[in-house]
Amino acid sequence: MRVSIVITLLTSFIFMMHRPLTARAEEDPAAPDSSETEISPPGDVSNENAERRATPRTEAQSELEATSEESLMDAFEELLIPGGLTVEQAVELARNRAPAARKAEAGVEIAEARAKELRASFWGRAELGYRYTRISRIEMPNLFEMSDDPSPSADPEQLRPVVDAVQDPSARLLFGTYVDMLSSMSSLTFPILRNQHAFTASYTYPVTDVFTRVIPGYRASKLAKEASEYERSSVLAGVERDTRIAYYEYARALSSRIVAQQSRRQMEAAREQVAALVATGMLPRVDLMRMDAQVASTSVLEAQAEAGVRASEEYLKALLGLSRDEVVALAPSLLDPVGEVTLSEEEAYETALRERPELLALRVATQAQREAARAEAGGRYPQIFAVANAEISNPNQRIIPQTQEFRESWDVSAVLRWSPDETVVASRRMRVALAELQRIEADEVALTDALRAEIAQAYHSYEAARRGLEAATIGVEAAEESYRIRAMQLEAGAAVTRDLIDAEADLTRARLEFVAATIGIRQAKVALEHAMGVYAR
Repeated sequence: MRVSIVITLLTSFIFMMHRPLTARAEEDPAAPDSSETEISPPGDVSNENAERRATPRTEAQSELEATSEESLMDAFEELLIPGGLTVEQAVELARNRAPAARKAEAGVEIAEARAKELRASFWGRAELGYRYTRISRIEMPNLFEMSDDPSPSADPEQLRPVVDAVQDPSARLLFGTYVDMLSSMSSLTFPILRNQHAFTASYTYPVTDVFTRVIPGYRASKLAKEASEYERSSVLAGVERDTRIAYYEYARALSSRIVAQQSRRQMEAAREQVAALVATGMLPRVDLMRMDAQVASTSVLEAQAEAGVRASEEYLKALLGLSRDEVVALAPSLLDPVGEVTLSEEEAYETALRERPELLALRVATQAQREAARAEAGGRYPQIFAVANAEISNPNQRIIPQTQEFRESWDVSAVLRWSPDETVVASRRMRVALAELQRIEADEVALTDALRAEIAQAYHSYEAARRGLEAATIGVEAAEESYRIRAMQLEAGAAVTRDLIDAEADLTRARLEFVAATIGIRQAKVALEHAMGVYAR
């Protein structure tokens, strides 16, 4: 029992002596080789065996240090190409080809066309027409009939004896003249013109409708066009936000892949170091099996990171309208410093109330719907029209007797019109328009409340991302140093393989957190700028 205690104390002392000597040998190249001054553990172990243990350990340690000292930012900068795609160029490409942007542009054109259509109502309604008429055969009676009896009419010549019997010369002359006239016109008939051609022109001006319907409707259409323009700005701002987020997400995926590759290389180098120690008998073989499992785990992490790169790249290409064969190379401007946000949360909210296109669109839509309700209410009142007509026809129906020639005629009239049915319909339409107005006003209030929450979330997310980046920078430095120390301790025998695996996991996690923080602060600022309406243009 006492022998075991003595051996244990002696072994601890040897390892304590071994660690500083090894460290001095690595820090000072001129110092004596640690293998020459190393105190062997109990047992008959020759200096040749110690030298054999030192040689593979030094090579593995050199490879491990070269891998661990590689900067994450340096590795990422190697992927950035001068003249590559900047985030601003990506936004421009996405805005020019986004289907949602084209749809919003079409909405603006539709609203503009409707406004022009209603503007034409100010000038009244003009019509031109041509009419051809073919009438059936008809029998026209004589112009003068002696009686209503369908029997043959009396002959005016039969009245001559009566005229001659009149004693008064003046009366006889007058009566004779009348009989002569009847005699000459008794067989007179109008011609039947069966083919009729008419060219017509008419102009109607809605005197009352201009004030009760046309003017409010035109104002509503102009405001609707303005609301459509704000909606287009909202869509384009959303496209810009999504593009910036996708651009930075692609950069995050590339960075995560670099982290996974560095983790794999570090574990492979550590595995070689452990294999050398196992070969010399300093570590059990189970430690090598653990390292093999960890190397396999880092390979899985690398495969997952590669899948993330492919997915984010394809999504970015889809937004930009690029083919699958095209390569997206990011520009060095990606690593430009993120500008500071100098506004307070309340100032950011006030900016959003002034600039957010969605809110501006609802405000304008409220005014437009109010004018539309006025236009619908105008249908309840009587209407006064000024009407003018002109006609050139052959034959002209207004000229008697009709002749086979083109003759012109015209008329001007004032028309008073009122329909009870239209009054009822207009009242119902007005109530529908007022209900729609209430709905839009409710949407405006709801959006204002939601905007406050969005600003608060985006603002505090940016603040959290800024602090997270500071913490991640410190964390990755600490994790890299911890991993380096654990690797040295493992070589010196003062640590077990589990310690190195844990240190590697901490380092990988710290690097991933650093990547997430570096990209996250940019994405958080994008979200804040979008919430404030910066991208509305």
